[in-house]
Amino acid sequence: ASPAAAAPAVLPSQSVIEKAGVLPTVQQKVRFLVDEAKVFLKSKKFQDAANVAQYVLTNLDPESKEAKDILKEAKAKLEASARQAAGDVKGVLSGLMK
Repeated sequence: ASPAAAAPAVLPSQSVIEKAGVLPTVQQKVRFLVDEAKVFLKSKKFQDAANVAQYVLTNLDPESKEAKDILKEAKAKLEASARQAAGDVKGVLSGLMK
């Protein structure tokens, strides 16, 4: 077996969440994770942004407005991306049918 197959790939969001675990207070963890989620959004890593924001809301601060806003924006971007991909596939298929 190859060494690469032995360990599952760690998503960037998982890595960030693990790093936050060493911070001493919930507030510090929330601040760190919200900041990292914003970086993911700016980098167009929408799934990672959504994962981190959801983690904050589920495990640390269910009332975090910033995490809610990030999650909403990331989901909207993911949905738009999925719609665009579906449209691209339709275009390719209709081109093949001609």
